[in-house]
Amino acid sequence: MSMKVIFTWWNRQTLGTFLKTLFTGTFVGKDKFGNKYYKSNYTSRWDNANNLLSELEGAHLATITSQEENDFLASVAGVSVWIGLNDFEESRVWRWVTGEDLVYTNWAENEPNNTNERVVEFRSDGKWNDLSANVRLPFIVEIGGGPISVSLEEA
Repeated sequence: MSMKVIFTWWNRQTLGTFLKTLFTGTFVGKDKFGNKYYKSNYTSRWDNANNLLSELEGAHLATITSQEENDFLASVAGVSVWIGLNDFEESRVWRWVTGEDLVYTNWAENEPNNTNERVVEFRSDGKWNDLSANVRLPFIVEIGGGPISVSLEEA
C-alpha cells in the first residue's frame, strides 16, 4: 500500500501571525540518528525547493555525510533528485545548505564539470552530478526535528 504524506508546518513570524506552508511527499525511511527522509511528490527547481524548506524548522534538502547514507538514499530515490549541495557562495567550493562540513562525496566520473552548474543532482544510481538550478526534479527532504504535523492518506 502506498501512502501519501502531507506535512503542515507552522512558523511564527515577527508580527505574531502564522505562515502555513504545505509540502507533499512520501516517507522513504529513517536513519540510525533518527533523521527522517521524504521524497517530494512533484518536481521543482532547486532554489524553489531550498527556499520552501528554509522556511520550515527542522527540514532541509538532504545532506549526505557517509557512504552508508548515500547507499540508503540510492536505494529509495528511484529517480534523479535534488540534494542540498551547491557552490553559490564560491564557484567549485561545494557547501551543504545546513553549513555542515563536506566530509563525503560521490561524484560521477568527470563531475563536477561545469562552472555554470551550481547545484547537485543525486542520480538514481547514487552518483552526484552538478546541474543547472533551472532544471525541475523531485527532491529529498531530511527532517531532524521541529514542529510538524503529519497526516497520512492512502494514495
